[in-house]
Amino acid sequence: DTPESKGGEFHGVASTFLCHQIKEERDAVLAFVRPSVFRLPKDLAATPVIMIGPGTGLAPFRAFVQEGNWLKKKGEKLAEWHLYFGCQRSDKDFLYAEELKEAFESPDGCLTKLETAFSREGEHKIYVQNRLHDNGDEIWRLLDEHKGMLFVCGSTSMGRGVRDTLLAIIQQYGDKSEEQAHEYLRDMQTATPHRYVTELW
Repeated sequence: DTPESKGGEFHGVASTFLCHQIKEERDAVLAFVRPSVFRLPKDLAATPVIMIGPGTGLAPFRAFVQEGNWLKKKGEKLAEWHLYFGCQRSDKDFLYAEELKEAFESPDGCLTKLETAFSREGEHKIYVQNRLHDNGDEIWRLLDEHKGMLFVCGSTSMGRGVRDTLLAIIQQYGDKSEEQAHEYLRDMQTATPHRYVTELW
């Protein structure tokens, strides 16, 4: 019984699947758990955080947002926090919509910006990478001037699309060649701490 289930039973996707796969005690399931590489910056007041997580890629960023809200309520100063979330339809797939809107609209909320992309609601499909492109000058400012950290979580195809968009932003707003843009992203990935971090599947 959870708030999301509105008083009824709530069945987890993975646990329910496993329950139906294991028929006897001797049945085995091979699985692995990989620790997350996502870590918030140490200097929260100076380092902007950009989170890109469509669909279930939102999961780690929901945790970030909850921590950010808690920090704000404690009186901590945070740099800009931007969340890009995408799904097919706002009425069916916008996970934790109220929670995220509150984190953006409330004075105690940690989100400076909440950008959404609902790919099946308009004439043309809109994805998170389209929203990134629309805000290219702002993304460049946060990454270059303020040395922000950028996190991407979700499908590999989305991750490729986001990477291509970032390269285009770096070239356009950073006045760099394609080769220099690739080098810029590589430097972000190898920086300490890493400033361009992905978890894709």
